Amino acid sequence: MISYPRWKIALVAIVLAIGIFLALPNLFGEESALQLARDRAPVMASDRTDIETLLQSKGVKPTGSFLDQGRLTLRFASKQDQLKARDIIAEARQNDFTIALSQASRVPD
Repeated sequence: MISYPRWKIALVAIVLAIGIFLALPNLFGEESALQLARDRAPVMASDRTDIETLLQSKGVKPTGSFLDQGRLTLRFASKQDQLKARDIIAEARQNDFTIALSQASRVPD
């Protein structure tokens, strides 16, 4: 029987644990999102509530939203909702925001 030193077995276990820890975010995946930004000013919390009420009045409900570095990110359950929301926002608030289609991570805070 071949025996290995204990430090080698411990090293392999540590490397495996680190690899599994680093791979965990990939299990959550991504979902469709919109990023809204302004050219010269950050998006404010009041803009966030206005956009959310606008979308809910039109029957599109975002699964989540957050402000990060002056940009508003809205997450949606499907691509269809994402595209509808983009059209609704572009029509209602023309030339107010730059709208980008993107993907947002579903990793919990």
